[in-house]
Amino acid sequence: MGGGSRDVLGLINDINKIELEWKVIGFVGKGNEKENELIEGYQVLNYEKLPTSNKFYAITSVTDPYLKKKIVNTQIKQKGYRLATLIHPNNDLRDKNNIGPGCVIFSSVRTSYNVKVGKSAWIDCNSNIGHNVNIGKYTSILPMSLVLGSIGDNCQIGARSIIHQSVKIGNDSMVGMGTTVIKDVSDKTKIIHFPRNVTSDNF
Repeated sequence: MGGGSRDVLGLINDINKIELEWKVIGFVGKGNEKENELIEGYQVLNYEKLPTSNKFYAITSVTDPYLKKKIVNTQIKQKGYRLATLIHPNNDLRDKNNIGPGCVIFSSVRTSYNVKVGKSAWIDCNSNIGHNVNIGKYTSILPMSLVLGSIGDNCQIGARSIIHQSVKIGNDSMVGMGTTVIKDVSDKTKIIHFPRNVTSDNF
């Protein structure tokens, strides 16, 4: 379990301070890794020993889109669990009805009008999402990003990135930390901006 697990737990705790909504049972490790250890007072559980039931909710705590998708499809679904949707209570969201299941939205996020967020997307602290923006499923937007254009599925947007209005980021693409994107990005493309140097590479 990495820092993401603790971040998600902190988000749940903040939600429960306003209204008790979630009861945390524990963390799930890889196989039996760290089984029975305690993290922030909660036990690490072995996935193989978990019951199959539709009465439980689960959430991923990773930002890597491909790993997130794998956990949802090969673990959470296999156990019959429903996807929890976690939204920090101090956010300014115009329409929560357009946020898909399994999304994790941290504190101080603002979304404008007609924003659609796909399943299991991750929007980190202090990000600003403009109007008429679509964010694809399993995509992760890291802290303090400004997103005014649309983002495809399975993308990762680095912290402090700026996606200009009307720009489209293709599926399975990655935008590096602090990068400003002013043109459309094709599928499976990596965009990284360094001072005085811009590189664009296909995966």
